[in-house]
Amino acid sequence: MDEWDEMAQWLEKATKDPMADAVRGRVTVVAVSEPQGRARYQECRVELRAEAPGVPTRTVSTAAVFPKNRWPQPGDVHIARVSPSHDDAIEVDWEAAAR
Repeated sequence: MDEWDEMAQWLEKATKDPMADAVRGRVTVVAVSEPQGRARYQECRVELRAEAPGVPTRTVSTAAVFPKNRWPQPGDVHIARVSPSHDDAIEVDWEAAAR
């Protein structure tokens, strides 16, 4: 863990952020809503299976905004941070797949 990560973790703990105890893991896209209409960027409802060391596997529903040409698909796997103490607290790195 580098100095910036340590500072961010300290800030999360100080502000009682639900992600303060998060550990590195991954999520697998289980289901997604369909894009509606012609708008380039749209909100997508996503159901994810979250997995991380020491954390029971669980399903989490969330929403994110995506361009239609990068809409998530069932089976996609993404790096994520998963909170062991807050069942719905996850932070997905949606950009890692695009790099």
